[in-house]
Amino acid sequence: MKKFKLSIIISMLLVAIIVSTSSAQYSGFSWGTTYQIVNIGSGATDISVRYYDSAGAEDADAARTFTDVNAGASVKVIQVRDDTSLGNGSYSALVSAGQPVAAIVNQELYPVGSTSPQPPFSSYSGITPEQSGNEVFLPVAMYNYYTYYTEIIIMNTEGSDATGITIDYYPTTVNGTVMGNQVLNVAVDTLKPNQSITVSQKEMSQLGIRFLGSAVVDSPNAKVAVVVNQHSPTNYKLMTYNGFVQGTTKAYIPNHMRGYFGYYNSLTIANPNSSSACVRLTYSPSGSYNVVSSGSVGSVSVDYKIDGYKNLNRYDGPTASDNQSDLDDSNVYTRFFGSVTIESITSSTTVTGCPASALPIVAITNGESISGSNLDSQSGSFNGISNSDATTKLASPMIYSGFYGYYTSTVVQNTTNIETSCTFTYTSDSVESTIKNRTEAYVATLPANGIINIYEGTKGGARGHINTDTDWSNGTYARFNGSVVIECGQPVVGYANLEADILMKDSMYSFNLVNLP
Repeated sequence: MKKFKLSIIISMLLVAIIVSTSSAQYSGFSWGTTYQIVNIGSGATDISVRYYDSAGAEDADAARTFTDVNAGASVKVIQVRDDTSLGNGSYSALVSAGQPVAAIVNQELYPVGSTSPQPPFSSYSGITPEQSGNEVFLPVAMYNYYTYYTEIIIMNTEGSDATGITIDYYPTTVNGTVMGNQVLNVAVDTLKPNQSITVSQKEMSQLGIRFLGSAVVDSPNAKVAVVVNQHSPTNYKLMTYNGFVQGTTKAYIPNHMRGYFGYYNSLTIANPNSSSACVRLTYSPSGSYNVVSSGSVGSVSVDYKIDGYKNLNRYDGPTASDNQSDLDDSNVYTRFFGSVTIESITSSTTVTGCPASALPIVAITNGESISGSNLDSQSGSFNGISNSDATTKLASPMIYSGFYGYYTSTVVQNTTNIETSCTFTYTSDSVESTIKNRTEAYVATLPANGIINIYEGTKGGARGHINTDTDWSNGTYARFNGSVVIECGQPVVGYANLEADILMKDSMYSFNLVNLP
């Protein structure tokens, strides 16, 4: 039977396995992770997890096996609670199973001596072998950028040493100002098989007074997988995204916001080619909450040229200038909730010098809420999704509803101009849910070129699938921890936010849903 493998990068600030590896950002705290794996295959399977320490050596005594995990079911491991046999430090992990699996990794902060996490939180998706490569493109890298900096975590996914790894940094331009210095060929230590390393930009003063731009990880002798942390300790914010090994000529951002009850997005599109690319951004409003102060509610399309290896940032936060936002021109949105489609183009009526053939691009978006008294101060990141990845079936390894204050917003985007219906099939876990090992399906309509948001929170009233169905309750509690499989009549993409209101700090986990064949 074929084994499907999924690499999970667990590094210094990703997995403080027991609460004694101190955080460099937050005094008195340690980092840890929780991961959840879902069986997205057609039958039951065993799932194994093998850990490798910071030198790449396997800790065989700490290996885990979950037996007979049913199709659609998930398993969760909270490191500080469940993996106490692992010593202090950083690890990577390899997950394998007899059926296809997907995983989400949550990064969490723990007070010393506690097993109860506190913000900031973030998530990233488990990385398949196909998502590692000899060159990995990173749309966002930062140094001293208005309290933000990044950490690039690199894992060797092959059986030989990864030698000669380098990172190139390319600044972007904001409001006519170049944001830092171009710095090339920054050497990274050799990585043993399954070893990971964290490369922090926090002290990289060679990048300039402040730096915002893109980066490229080059590993000529072994494929690597990469995730990037975006830190703002001042604001207690953390966002994480997965690196790209290839681009696409059409990408989807299932959710974009401006002035949406304190929430907004910062969208970054990057060009991983040596020559310039042209792109068209189409913003599509969805639902009844969109408001304009002039013009009308409708789609907005704007064209741009992006130089080789550079990025383009479109920012819709409260301090956005006219040059940073596309939603304040002919249609002036004071509140926008919808999606963005990004297309690589060869001609434009507003941009010159476009290439003869459409060039691949990559994109990520950071969703945030305004910081301050009585505000959520949330933040999360997810990857733009290639048109070639859109399918009629999606899965999310992690769904919460009424789970000790945590809930999930699941957003699905229709990539076609045909209205369709989607069936959401939820399966609760066998340990933490009020109603265990239960499966239930719900049907929702997905508009043409639109999105649907299944919100399991209670602000504005309960309106989700799980939190409005009493079958998930025992009469007192209705806690749900589990997964969902989504089947639609047209190709779709999606992402999820998992959050809670904790200390008015960033408690949001954001991650891409998994497209299935």
